[in-house]
Amino acid sequence: MSLVTEAEIIPFPVPAAAPSSNRMTVRERIEALRWSDQAAQFGYSRVLLDTSETDADLELGDYLLVYRRDATFASWGVGCTGGGFMLWCPQTGVTVGRFKTLGAALERIQALS
Repeated sequence: MSLVTEAEIIPFPVPAAAPSSNRMTVRERIEALRWSDQAAQFGYSRVLLDTSETDADLELGDYLLVYRRDATFASWGVGCTGGGFMLWCPQTGVTVGRFKTLGAALERIQALS
């Protein structure tokens, strides 16, 4: 004797991951790309966007590196942190400052050029 039963499978929604506070928004990424179009005016030839999301528990999440022409190392780095953006000099490791917005950090790079 076989018993036939019917069951309705109700999928549970997958909870959305909480957004990390050290990730650039789409708007910030667009701002960085627009700024990179103007970077040549300040003597820079490359602006690279990257992330350290695969590294566990780092304060620095998404970041951009700004290079001068023919330079091996980046002249500037701007990292997205929990409280805004951190500007540092990759050649020396010195933190130049912390800024509430990406635009303020990019303006500081222009002022230092």
